[in-house]
Amino acid sequence: MILDVYIGSLKNRGFAWDGGDWNGNVPHRKSPFFPDGHKAFWEMLHRIERGDLDGKQTDWGGWVTRCKKSQIDALIRDLYEGHPWYEPGSPMPHMDQRLKDLKAYVAQLNDHDVYALVATEL
Repeated sequence: MILDVYIGSLKNRGFAWDGGDWNGNVPHRKSPFFPDGHKAFWEMLHRIERGDLDGKQTDWGGWVTRCKKSQIDALIRDLYEGHPWYEPGSPMPHMDQRLKDLKAYVAQLNDHDVYALVATEL
């Protein structure tokens, strides 16, 4: 099973927050994937269950949240800050670069807009 998290648009054509057909009913990916998708996937689902994120299951293998940039930043910080894989000089430099790419994408998001944070399992 492959677990991934990414950022998409709630205005994605074909996506329905309510009443979708559960056949690919998740927004398309716009951001890089979150590094260590398995960890990010389960953390996102836990935050939905606790009510920390406004989200729900919209597809057989997909969950979507409505998030502002600050909530996405907080998730990234909580998942990766201080973890040795994501520090400069990491023994896993590809993970450090994946996180840099994700942070660069998030940095250009508008502070006031609402985005789709998507968790998928394949």
